[in-house]
Amino acid sequence: KTANVTSVTVAGNVINYTIVVRNTGNVNATTISVTDTLTSVICPTSGNSTITTLIPTASETCTATYTATQADFDNNGGGDGDIDNTASAAGTSGGVAVNASNSAAVLCTQAPHLTMVKFADATATLGNLTVDQVVTYYFSVTNDGNVTMTNVAAVETAFNGNGPALSTPIGEVLTDNAPLGDSTDATVNNGIWSTLKPGDSVRFQANYTVTQTDIDLL
Repeated sequence: KTANVTSVTVAGNVINYTIVVRNTGNVNATTISVTDTLTSVICPTSGNSTITTLIPTASETCTATYTATQADFDNNGGGDGDIDNTASAAGTSGGVAVNASNSAAVLCTQAPHLTMVKFADATATLGNLTVDQVVTYYFSVTNDGNVTMTNVAAVETAFNGNGPALSTPIGEVLTDNAPLGDSTDATVNNGIWSTLKPGDSVRFQANYTVTQTDIDLL
């Protein structure tokens, strides 16, 4: 069994497998069933997963296709960093059960990554600020890696306002790629977004109230 790629990078990548079943004995092998641990198998002579007969030294090349899932990346290929699966062939030869199996591994390396864009609302310009004006800041966080991110938060690490710190950021989905609705928040408006899937974005917003000291120092 062989795969047409050595690695996959994101959910949705397709792996095409080639499974060669060969009769290495000296009598016919019959009623051969070809199975795969991850997906279905197609053998050309039957159009399904069976081979009626293989004479000695003869072979048949069957195929299988598997689409990498988000779960494959989130669980790191079952913990070992690759998608493993095994193909098996089982039949009879001269009244005796015969079988064989072979495996293939395709790397699915985890690559977690987030990007953030921060900006203030259009009214918050230096020349137009007034005391008690509420300035809204937006933090757009995108999961541009290949694994699901959890407990995503927008944290202000440098703040030089003279009033109270920014309010707790409120989150909402900004970009929701298919499958829709898979980026979810268990607790609304607590400043932490529970689950952010690859390709999706969440936008946090937080408010700051301008003080007289802020104006005096401009």
